[in-house]
Amino acid sequence: EIAATRLDLGAAQQRHTTQRRLLAGLLMELDAAERQTPLSALLANATLGTYFAHRNQLVLLEEDVRRTLAEVRANRDELQTAEQALAARQQTLRALANQLADEQETFVEEQDAKQRLLASTKQNETNYQRQLANLRAEQAQIDQDIVALDAKVRERLIAIDADFGRIGRV
Repeated sequence: EIAATRLDLGAAQQRHTTQRRLLAGLLMELDAAERQTPLSALLANATLGTYFAHRNQLVLLEEDVRRTLAEVRANRDELQTAEQALAARQQTLRALANQLADEQETFVEEQDAKQRLLASTKQNETNYQRQLANLRAEQAQIDQDIVALDAKVRERLIAIDADFGRIGRV
């Protein structure tokens, strides 16, 4: 869109330059014609008809100058408006680009924070699973020790009971 506007501006500037050259040429012709007095213009022409034809050409030339001058002014105004619109559009695009860059930076920072949190959570989960496995192993060992102690206590009780039974028969 900006490139198209720049092309349009370039074309309008080219038209403006061309019209200025034409206007300059017309103004020089008009100036030369106005320097000539009516008597010298009449004497310069062979007949009265050529004099009036020349005067009509001068009137047409003045009208062309006015029209061309109005077109140049309109083109100049159009160019200024287009340049202002282009500048405003560029400023808007720069602001949007800055906003996008800020949002991308924020997004990257959030992604990094999430990755760090995920890594930390995974590490905590690994530590938890290791501690849980250690506790289960300790619990199993304690259960085995209790079973072994229970068996020893029962053996001792049976042995003590048997010793008391022998003592009582004697």
